[in-house]
Amino acid sequence: MQIVYRADDVEHGLQTDSAGGPILAAIAKTLPREVAAIAHNGTPQRPEKTTRDELMAAIRAVLRRIEADPGLLFAYGVSVEAHGEERPAGRSFARGCGVSGLRLPGAPADRVYAVWCGPGRCDLVEMAIAPDGRGTEVGTVDLRAEKEVQTVNLGRIRIHRRKAKTQLREELERLLATLQKWPPGEVEKFIRLRG
Repeated sequence: MQIVYRADDVEHGLQTDSAGGPILAAIAKTLPREVAAIAHNGTPQRPEKTTRDELMAAIRAVLRRIEADPGLLFAYGVSVEAHGEERPAGRSFARGCGVSGLRLPGAPADRVYAVWCGPGRCDLVEMAIAPDGRGTEVGTVDLRAEKEVQTVNLGRIRIHRRKAKTQLREELERLLATLQKWPPGEVEKFIRLRG
């Protein structure tokens, strides 16, 4: 699949990979408008529209974010240390994985936690459990720099990371170089399935 950017009769395709989308989603937490300018798209018959200058500014902001936080280009996984050291399966890094229903030492009785990982993210999500059993997310902590989380009910949760299999940065740099050659004006964005 690729996102195609078109101005007049000129097109450029941004090749997507399985890690690029989740990494952009992680970046969208702090740069939602910029990621939307790059990735929000339509179909060839009904494309989304932006301008060359807005798209270039968005790409530059996302590239600066990646440069400032190289951990975004890693994939994260977790394992529960039950019998010695365990490693997550390879698909855990590519697709993401997690563990929920965690209790942390010293946490209030109405709190439960989950660790969710994948390309560009490893988050500890805190949920407050109401008397009716419904949970409400009350906070998220970035665990990408951590090695483990100690829990009351499952013991130690180990955090693993490896370089994500993505060309996101290179693809964005190629798109930016192409856009610099285009005249100012409207740019259409749409998805094209490769096949």
